Amino acid sequence: MKAILAVCRRTALMGVFAATAATCTSPTEPVFYTSMNLEVLGVSDLAVLRDSGLLVVFGVPEDTTRILPPHARLKLDLTTSAGDAESFDLAPIVCDDRTLACHNAAVVMNDGRHVRELFSLLNAVPARVRLILFGGESGAIFVFHPEKVPDAIRQLAAHPAVESAERTAFAEFPAPQKWGTRGGLPLDFQPAVRSDGVLQGQPGDTVAVRYTQPDSSFLELKFVLPAG
Repeated sequence: MKAILAVCRRTALMGVFAATAATCTSPTEPVFYTSMNLEVLGVSDLAVLRDSGLLVVFGVPEDTTRILPPHARLKLDLTTSAGDAESFDLAPIVCDDRTLACHNAAVVMNDGRHVRELFSLLNAVPARVRLILFGGESGAIFVFHPEKVPDAIRQLAAHPAVESAERTAFAEFPAPQKWGTRGGLPLDFQPAVRSDGVLQGQPGDTVAVRYTQPDSSFLELKFVLPAG
C-alpha cells in the first residue's frame, strides 16, 4: 500500500486544510467499536528510529463499497514471541471522503531546530515521527488516536522549536485502500511490558496481529521485528 504524503518544506501549512479539518473526529463525538469483514491485514509503516519507532497496520475491507464511519473502530490484538500483549484500534484512513489523512500531521521546525526535540511531547499524545525530512527540518507524524489529532497539532504549534504544524493529506491514494482502515502502536526496543499501549521487543522477535471477523474466524498477520 503506497501513498504520497503532501508535506511542504519551509511553507506554512495552516491555510491548506483549514476548511476540511472540521470534518474529522472531535473529542465531543464518541468513538465506538464495530465489526466488518476484512480481506487483508498488512504493515504500512514499521519505522525504527534511533530512539523512537512505530508500527502501523492497515486493513482492507472485503466489501470496498462499505466505508467505516469516522468515529468507528475495529479492535486488533497483538502478541509477540517475547511475551508482549497489546490491543489497538483500526480507524478510517481518510476522514473527509477525499484525501485528508485521519492520523497524520506534519511539522516544519524553526531554523536550527530538529524534529527529535518533539519526541517527549509526542510520546505523551501518543504519537510518533514516521519520517524525518530535510535533515530534521520537518517531519511526518502519526497520531495513534485520530480524535487526538487536533489537540496534538495545537501542542506542536505552541512548541518553541516549531514553525508550523498542520494536518496532512494524501496526494495519491487509490481505491480500495483509500476506504480502508489503519492503526498502530509506538515501538520501543525494550523489555516487554504487557498492556501498556506500547509494542516492546528486540530485533528478531515475531509479532502476531489478529483480527476477529464478524463470524468469529481470525485474520492474522505475522512478521519479524527488524534491527534498529
